[in-house]
Amino acid sequence: MLNLNKNWIHLSVFDLDYTLTTCNCSLAFCRYLIRQNMLSYNHLFYAVYSYFRYYILEKNLLELHRAIFFQTLSGRQLSLLEQAADLFVEEYFNQLLYLPSVVHLKLAQHLGHYTLLLSNSPDFLVKKFALKLGFHAWKATDYAIDAEGKLSSVGFVLAGKQKAFHMLEMAQKLCVDHKNITAYSDSHLDLPFLEAAGTAIGVNPDRVLKKVADKNGWAIL
Repeated sequence: MLNLNKNWIHLSVFDLDYTLTTCNCSLAFCRYLIRQNMLSYNHLFYAVYSYFRYYILEKNLLELHRAIFFQTLSGRQLSLLEQAADLFVEEYFNQLLYLPSVVHLKLAQHLGHYTLLLSNSPDFLVKKFALKLGFHAWKATDYAIDAEGKLSSVGFVLAGKQKAFHMLEMAQKLCVDHKNITAYSDSHLDLPFLEAAGTAIGVNPDRVLKKVADKNGWAIL
């Protein structure tokens, strides 16, 4: 929880997929649900198709989340998904981590930084990684829940601009100076987030982000 009584000096903010992990955690979790007979291979095929259509080709995260949600998650009991996410993270946690980023996270925690995880993956999944990695706080894409505890619609998608907003909002609450904010991400879609930090670090950056990082002299992991 946020401790406003502590004098926080530094804020270190991390993306999750392809930054702290070596994969897209949502797709990896989807494959896990298939092995648990909670989803079918048709669901995985549609998720991959949507990923390439909306994320790779059209760069539309909102449409990506909506498409995958209504084909795979809509109407499913949140409590069951949370239980599955617990088991998934416990079983595959160490295999999924990208160690250079994790080393930076652990160093930031050792130095007393406030650590924040921001991801556009589902909140019920991101939460498991955040707690396992020892983050002080996290924010992710969330979903509306109906009276029966089932997922009913996409509530909020955490894209690059939203990540920047939450990072700066947290820095203001903590009274952290802009120059003491460090942000980590792999994707050029997070440029608003990276550019809003005092220090930006590209993690296995995509082609566009690498060009920007090289131009601006940003470090790369």
